[in-house]
Amino acid sequence: MLKKSIIFIASLFLTLLPGFNDVIYHETSYTHYAQANTNISTTVGNTEDINRTDSTIDTDISAVTDSCIPSGYIKMAETDIIGLYYNPQEPAIIVEDKRDGFLWGSSVSEEYYDMKSVNKAWQTNMKSLFNIVYTDLSRDTDTLLVTSSTGAKARVNAQRTDNGFNIHYYFEELGIEVTLEFKLDGNALLVKLPADMIKERGKYGIVRIELLPFFGAAKDDEEGYVFYPDGCGAITYLKTKETGVTTKYSWYVYGSDEVDIDLYKLTKEEGLKQALLPVFGIKRGNNGFVGIVTEGECDTAINFAPNGYVVHLARVYPEFTYRRFYRATRPDATLISRIEKEILLQDHAVMYVFLAGENANYSGMANAYRDYLLNTGNIKRVIKPGTSMPLAIDFLMGIKEEQLLFDKFIVMTTFDQVRLILDEFLKHGIKDMQVNLFGWTKGGYGSYPLHFPIPRSIGGIKGLKNLVEYTSEKGITLFLQDNFVDALAENGGFSKRNDVVYQKNGLSVTDITQEEFLLNPTISWNKFVNEFLPVLGNCPIDGINFERFGELIYFDHHNTYPSTRSKTAEYWQKFLEKSNTLYGKSAVCGGNAYVLKYADRLFDIPIEGSGYFITDEFVPFYQIVVHGLIPYSSKPGNLFYDFEKQKLQWVEYGCLPYFQLTYNTPELLKYTHYNELFTSSYKDWMKPAIDIYQEFNDRLGDIWSRVIIRHEKVQDDVYKITYDGGAKVYINYQKQPVRIDGYRIEALDYLVIDEEGNVK
Repeated sequence: MLKKSIIFIASLFLTLLPGFNDVIYHETSYTHYAQANTNISTTVGNTEDINRTDSTIDTDISAVTDSCIPSGYIKMAETDIIGLYYNPQEPAIIVEDKRDGFLWGSSVSEEYYDMKSVNKAWQTNMKSLFNIVYTDLSRDTDTLLVTSSTGAKARVNAQRTDNGFNIHYYFEELGIEVTLEFKLDGNALLVKLPADMIKERGKYGIVRIELLPFFGAAKDDEEGYVFYPDGCGAITYLKTKETGVTTKYSWYVYGSDEVDIDLYKLTKEEGLKQALLPVFGIKRGNNGFVGIVTEGECDTAINFAPNGYVVHLARVYPEFTYRRFYRATRPDATLISRIEKEILLQDHAVMYVFLAGENANYSGMANAYRDYLLNTGNIKRVIKPGTSMPLAIDFLMGIKEEQLLFDKFIVMTTFDQVRLILDEFLKHGIKDMQVNLFGWTKGGYGSYPLHFPIPRSIGGIKGLKNLVEYTSEKGITLFLQDNFVDALAENGGFSKRNDVVYQKNGLSVTDITQEEFLLNPTISWNKFVNEFLPVLGNCPIDGINFERFGELIYFDHHNTYPSTRSKTAEYWQKFLEKSNTLYGKSAVCGGNAYVLKYADRLFDIPIEGSGYFITDEFVPFYQIVVHGLIPYSSKPGNLFYDFEKQKLQWVEYGCLPYFQLTYNTPELLKYTHYNELFTSSYKDWMKPAIDIYQEFNDRLGDIWSRVIIRHEKVQDDVYKITYDGGAKVYINYQKQPVRIDGYRIEALDYLVIDEEGNVK
């Protein structure tokens, strides 16, 4: 925790430097203009114009919990579940939940919050529908300016649409136009910033837009929490103690917005997690919402401002990127921070799904997001009802040991030895296995971007084909793991000039030693199709396991094949789809949401968050979304310091039983870059693997293909998980037995209650 605190303090210092992504909202940071005009243009086409009025808002719209809508608000749309209201004077919106009359608002009133302690800039910000971070494009600068939708001189035109309305803003002195589109659908509010409605008519350009920054903002005297997508998911309670926070926390969706190899490594070393899913939410009493970024998520950050950051209101909201910082090269070859002149135009949209009663919690939020993915076809249903839970095994085949004169190839497992080990498992009744081979390529594990020929010392291509024939015969799923992202100069096999990712300043992206590079997505795809697949040929494996595709996307200023983050994600999807077409399946390391439509197996799914001091609990949001649909694993059981605790976490989070094994002893790895595999001999781990496979299938087999409906903490270190159909699992991490719902759960153990109430 001390390490993470030091890193956090360092990162906080960096965010204050020019070129970093945080804007501190002090009064002097704003460029303000007169209050927006009160006159609105006339009706356009068949849409109805709504004129702004001079009505005053004297009722809180963030926390009112009855059906009385404050004065000045006009009903714009409604469904059977929610209603949408608009106040043209501020402007501001309210969403009414008809199930209990709860009101969600974009503006914070003086009745709800004491504004005497807040400066005028922040008072304005607390009533805004959005904030614009912008810059002066006529200058070479890294200076950011900020204004809010209520704090700048603007012409505002609101027009009714089909079950919603649009608000068009023209900031006259900035020469910037933006439009917000609001629409209701069932229990959801859809908010969109269409790209074709953004205009920059002057010298100013948009850098970022914060959407609904105070929507649902809550004080610390309410029951509830803020949910944010840190790793598996995390929550901070509204009633948390004063933290003295001086900055907001941001998770860029799908990983860092910076293309920085050293930063990637530092983040991993420190155990900091990323946002795998484009979601966020708030629970307030018996109500809640989950926000789902449905468009433009690759260029979106999720911001969490805890209670105490400038004002004592907790809030969470999305921020969209339109321009980035980069390091420009001066004539003297030094680098200086600048902002891109070109705008990244794409639609951005968020769906706010409103929850009430027993669904107003992080489980309900996860269920709503899963429903969205299923309804839009963006998650694959891999697990078939009634199928048994497989045992997941990785085999490390070989790896390079660097030596003074000549590198040494260390054989850890041959193809024949994999077959021998699998035979042992089959003899013990383990019939359902998912096997993944890594380190089978030229040079072994980590020798990127080399692929072929397969080392003869582990069996060569013939040995692989013999093993594949064997696994096919026995019904064992076999994946080959490989990397199409990283490239190391010492290995060759790529051009450091033509094949790699470039920064905007014309310099290639590399690490501090200038030895590590990233491959351009287009070039990597072309090599995969034209060089890799023809060599692998028709070898009937079950699929390729793609390293890094589920945890990393990046933009690339390559002269011939430029790529945005979104385009890179699309390329990773093409790889997965190609594997599905040729071999039937695909797997991926990491679980960013864009892979869920294509992947048959997910590796390295986190069961924790970053551990920031603001976080009160980690929650299995990701696992609730995916369980029963796609098999996934977390850390290998043989690499956890406490195997019994690891087993309980596997049960709580619904993970596959998973091990990384070798035929030879791990002492051979001592001088390699993968010496973290300190215990892996199959002789040591075969019995624990067999035992846990049999135990999980006996006790958990019936719920393996079920989705998780609810996860809840019932006591300190005691959790209850409810599955579709009614089965329940109780997990007790305490060192003494507990009694919950009339059941006794032993210390450091779990209890399964099936659909018919039988104890397992």
